[in-house]
Amino acid sequence: MTLRRKVGLVISLAAFAISIHTLPPLVTYFSDRFALSPQLFGVVFLLQSLSFTLCAMGIGNLHRKRDLPLVTIVLTALFIASALLFFIGFTPSFSLLILMMIVIGGSGGLVESVGTTLLSEDSKSQKLLHLSQFFFAVGAFSAPLIVGLFLKVGLKVPQIGMAVGAFALVVATVVLFLITGNSKVSAAAPAEEAPPATTNEAKNGFIWLFLTIMTYVILENSLASWLPVYLETTFAFNSANASLTLTCFWVGLSITRLAFVFLKNYSTKKSILIYTLLLFISSILFLLLRVTSPTWLVMGVVTLVGLACGPIWVLIVENSRERFSGGHLVMYLVGAGSLGGLIGPLLTSFIFSLTSIAYLGSIQIVYGVIFTVLTILALKTKREAGNID
Repeated sequence: MTLRRKVGLVISLAAFAISIHTLPPLVTYFSDRFALSPQLFGVVFLLQSLSFTLCAMGIGNLHRKRDLPLVTIVLTALFIASALLFFIGFTPSFSLLILMMIVIGGSGGLVESVGTTLLSEDSKSQKLLHLSQFFFAVGAFSAPLIVGLFLKVGLKVPQIGMAVGAFALVVATVVLFLITGNSKVSAAAPAEEAPPATTNEAKNGFIWLFLTIMTYVILENSLASWLPVYLETTFAFNSANASLTLTCFWVGLSITRLAFVFLKNYSTKKSILIYTLLLFISSILFLLLRVTSPTWLVMGVVTLVGLACGPIWVLIVENSRERFSGGHLVMYLVGAGSLGGLIGPLLTSFIFSLTSIAYLGSIQIVYGVIFTVLTILALKTKREAGNID
């Protein structure tokens, strides 16, 4: 794969992130417009994540059978998602909004699964994976940042959607230019060497990693999806400040992801443990925030949570690549993450229906405890080169 194509795949994560992270800061607007409870938007997040999961987990097996043109699929998915985002502010009904987010979610599943798998096969996959997830974070914080700034200056939501969608289309166009050069390099996943026999230890170890990355995404997704609504309803933040606080989370996350691009040598096991501990501590600080806390303090704690989350997803993928043979396992882990994205909104929304959205901090602590336990169990298993089918 050429350097130009690698750069294009890395940047494609930014356009994907913009498309799926524009809705959360607009939940209050759409709930008022359609006269619906904000909690009902958990259905939108659920169906979007379901579409993401099905596409992320299905594209690998389908490509093995039919040798699909992966680069073409990535480009098509990017432009479809960006175009839908351009018109999101003009959505006339809740049902159409759900349909649009389902398509955007499926497009995102295709982009992340294909891009991550191709990048992980490179000899410098560690830096490429961290860099791709950094660009994902850039896209994720760009969307609420643009929304928040435009809300502050009084721009209407339809015009905001057009602005964010246009930005996503520009990014998609840059990706098109980068990955459709004169190179004849095949976009198919590289053929793998015959792996050693499957062992029970390898299976058990990978299952713990699968559950760990799924739980992490549940934690991250729940906070990213519900934070603006939580701040507006519990802390009396206006829409603009709530959106900007969500941006602080993604800024923190992007900082540590970018930092790992420049690190030469590090232990994935020790790094996962350190950032898991930092995530648990920052989650406790988030829980301790009070409605009287100043805006700068809330933003600072949310940024700390983002700093802790930053490298965890990629570190888990790296740890898997170090311990288990078979590049197809990367797709399984991407699928595990998308499964967490599917479960997260449904589970968190269900808990809200039993309690209140004011308990978001307590819910994050519970998720953090489960994630910490699973992380310890996953890292206790021995290094194995066994294959998992």
